[in-house]
Amino acid sequence: MAKISNTTVYPNVIPAADDFVVLTDVNDNDRTKTAKVSDFQSYFGTSSLEVTITSAQLLTSFTQPVVLLTCGANEFITVLSVVQKYNFGTTPYVFAGGSNMLITNNGSATVQNMQYELTDIGGVAVNQTANAVGPVKSKYPLPGGANSLTFQSDVANPTGGDGTLTLSMLYRKITI
Repeated sequence: MAKISNTTVYPNVIPAADDFVVLTDVNDNDRTKTAKVSDFQSYFGTSSLEVTITSAQLLTSFTQPVVLLTCGANEFITVLSVVQKYNFGTTPYVFAGGSNMLITNNGSATVQNMQYELTDIGGVAVNQTANAVGPVKSKYPLPGGANSLTFQSDVANPTGGDGTLTLSMLYRKITI
């Protein structure tokens, strides 16, 4: 039998969620078992989400924040990273001066509820993929949990515009 380090016999691959990994179960007399790669993601507590914000949702994103995720009592959602893909339609969006797009808790743009600031798409007339600006220092998680993670504009609804915005997020749902 070849050594596991022999990459000719055992070539390196980029794992997919449904691929299997061989491991030793120390809780079952060191028996050899398998697990799916996706099981490790669950074990380490990270999850991913991809959601597309429609033009109609963008145009009302201040008055009607878009719910991305929800959690129960004593659970908290912490966003780890965001990649955003803006798909330009035919007309760019116009945001109020200094306006930002945010990922927040419970649709509230007050400082203690902000989690992530997104890269500005106001006036952008081309397709664009970018890392979000980054996490906002906040007093998160909020006491009690059971918060929803929302997408919104922080000052007013944008005007014009007909493109979509796809958010790919890595997050953790923590139970306390």
